[in-house]
Amino acid sequence: METILKQEELFKQTVMEISEQLAEPQWLRKRRLRALKIFNRTPWPTGKEEEWRKTKILHFQNERYPVPESAFWKPGKNVFTRIPAPVSAFLEEAARYAGILVQTDALPVQKYLGEEEAHRHLVIDDLPTAARKYPEWVEAYFMNRVITPEQGKLEALHGAFWNIGAFVRIPEGSAFEKPIHIAYHFTGKEQSLYPHTLVVAEPNSRATIIETVTTDEMEAPVFLNRQIEIFAGEGACLDYMVIQLEHSAETVYSAFRSTLKKDSSVNWRLFSFCGKTSKTHLEIDLEEEGATADVQGIFLGGDHQHLDFNTIQKHLKSRTRSTLLLKGAVTGHSKSAFRGVIHIDPNAQKTDAYQLNNNLLLSKNAQADANPVLEIEANDIRCTHGATAGQLDDSQLFYLQTRGLPLKLAKRLIVEGYFKTIVDLLPNDTLKNAVYDEIGRKLND
Repeated sequence: METILKQEELFKQTVMEISEQLAEPQWLRKRRLRALKIFNRTPWPTGKEEEWRKTKILHFQNERYPVPESAFWKPGKNVFTRIPAPVSAFLEEAARYAGILVQTDALPVQKYLGEEEAHRHLVIDDLPTAARKYPEWVEAYFMNRVITPEQGKLEALHGAFWNIGAFVRIPEGSAFEKPIHIAYHFTGKEQSLYPHTLVVAEPNSRATIIETVTTDEMEAPVFLNRQIEIFAGEGACLDYMVIQLEHSAETVYSAFRSTLKKDSSVNWRLFSFCGKTSKTHLEIDLEEEGATADVQGIFLGGDHQHLDFNTIQKHLKSRTRSTLLLKGAVTGHSKSAFRGVIHIDPNAQKTDAYQLNNNLLLSKNAQADANPVLEIEANDIRCTHGATAGQLDDSQLFYLQTRGLPLKLAKRLIVEGYFKTIVDLLPNDTLKNAVYDEIGRKLND
């Protein structure tokens, strides 16, 4: 008991230090302390829960990953001006984007907002600054409407310790053709980081957001507890693309959640290659009639990676639609796990839901586990789901080798073709090439 009390006091002291360093308003400090209280009283998952049966919770128990002093920054100080090399590969001419926000560890590096976009009141800022500049928006939505500390132990931990983030507000009735780019880069130093992205798409707005996450090529362990929350107002349309390239990350927990109002749509595009141990929770709440969501993603595990995906398509009102397609491949001694839930509430008649997880086994020691789940409480719905697992087609490999291709290159071409329909959803060749380069890197390891 004495050890627990000491730990709680230490955590509270750390939370207060983070809040002070970020010059937070009082309401945000109170919200942090509330999240810490929830964290302290919430037990860790036991491993018997369905969503935790395939991944050891020990990897995520944060006592092993203290938040270092270097993870804090004071507004207006310690701001780098040079974009890290791994990030600059993604960023072409700034004019091609509606806005750009680049952050390294817990430090904002560069902010850019196009003149036209600024005139139309698009908001892109780092989250600590946004909490002071736009309190009416951040206070209303930040870990309050979409993600909350009550949703889980790791969500509460994040709510107490978040130390880097982005805020995007897409104004009502505005459509932005150019994408917005949010880039997080982590140096690989032994530390914990808690990046948080908050997006508010006001009614009848439209935008595309690209979020890239990169690390230095280092072996130092890094604990990442990252969260993305999206609120889509009535008639809003948002494409959200996440490219995860955290090479040196030891442990990664990602929670991606979106709440959709009447006739809104959110399209998630996920490209996951990250973490020695990685768990991703993606949840879509279709709260009002006419809301639609589409999730398409790929993952590739290599070496001894463990990749675990838990998805929930939650239909709460009638005439809502969701689709999910997740394509994965595992090689080496890597393992993947997928648990996908389609939940249809009694009030969600006329719902249309679809879910498919495909898995490609690229080595004899790789493993893939899939568990699609239906929770249907309505009787006038259309709902389909499935999962597949298989190996490379020997006849395809033979054909390519008879045309003079080495075995490794033949495998790479087949894997790239397997992923191609989803990679093609990316808006430019720079991003597509980055994903294909990562596929080649992993297959050559």
